[in-house]
Amino acid sequence: MMMAVDVAQKHLLNMSKAVVTREEILQVATISANGDISVGQLIAEAMDKVGRNGVILVNEGTASYDKIELIKGMQFDSGYISPYFINNKKERKVHFKNAYLLFSNGKITQINPLLTALELSVKKKRPLVIVADEIEGDALTTLIVNRIEHGLPVCAIKSPGYAEGRVESLRDMAVATGGTVFDDEAALGLHALNEEHLGEAGEVIITKD
Repeated sequence: MMMAVDVAQKHLLNMSKAVVTREEILQVATISANGDISVGQLIAEAMDKVGRNGVILVNEGTASYDKIELIKGMQFDSGYISPYFINNKKERKVHFKNAYLLFSNGKITQINPLLTALELSVKKKRPLVIVADEIEGDALTTLIVNRIEHGLPVCAIKSPGYAEGRVESLRDMAVATGGTVFDDEAALGLHALNEEHLGEAGEVIITKD
């Protein structure tokens, strides 16, 4: 069975054609939009702005016309640690707006180091996204219980990458959002956290992967 799958994949790759020019992108986008040329043109224009590796999201607006809004952001390959954090059940994702972000280069097993961040989240009525090497034990259990029973807008994510690459990813995310990376083995541990250490994002979308 696996041999047949491999053969089929190679055959499809040989048949495939890369979409490169703007005209080709416009054609594919228009077909995907059920033949709506105006939507196809918007998608092609968005591709021009963000590039082939950019992210394009389609949202319903309140205006009577379609428009493109360019927002600076970043994407990485790591999803929510538990599906209990999902707040959009239809699309199986976590969707927050105006969120705080906490970055930790280490394992978090107890809830106490997170209390200050959680209190800020509740006080300011802003969601909290926690990105750490590992979040488990009492820390993860307490977050899930508060999410389920009290609707606490929180989500835990395992930081992407491995070894030094993971540290660099955390630093990149912290710089992009105006936050700080906590590291108990360095000078700054979670016990010293205050609002200035948290990153901020206008919109955060988290899927399984």
